[in-house]
Amino acid sequence: MDFCYEEMKRIVYSMKEIEEKYTEELARLKQEATGNLICCESAGTLRFLRAEGSRKEYTRRGITKDMAAIRALCRKRYLEAITKQLDCNIETLQRAMKGYKAFDFISWKEELPKAYRIQPDEFFFSGSETEEVIERWVREYVQSDYRPEGRTNLTSRGLRVRSK
Repeated sequence: MDFCYEEMKRIVYSMKEIEEKYTEELARLKQEATGNLICCESAGTLRFLRAEGSRKEYTRRGITKDMAAIRALCRKRYLEAITKQLDCNIETLQRAMKGYKAFDFISWKEELPKAYRIQPDEFFFSGSETEEVIERWVREYVQSDYRPEGRTNLTSRGLRVRSK
């Protein structure tokens, strides 16, 4: 196994743990906070109602002053959405893991025609290009001393520069 596959497994495991925790809390909230939250305006003020029952036949009860009930219904709705999304994400990652193929240079090279297999491994890698990029990045930068007072922005390398 390679690093990417192991990392995906770790992410799926973590997501399952989170989903399990949310599912437990959601089950508890579904018993405590039944129904859905409805908001309506009456005489210029907002009123909050708890709707219980089916979509066709439901009863509405006013809970405007019961902040704990409003909070519980909001939390229940959030947990329903997040557990649904976590479930979808877990399925997506598991499908990706099934189709994931790690790239292994040695096994890939063995599948090549003989003309390529007998060549040294160094021929397949471009060491000079990589070294050139690193050298260019590490090389000391000679900064111009023109108008140093205008340099207000700080780069990631710690150099003061002017903005455009």
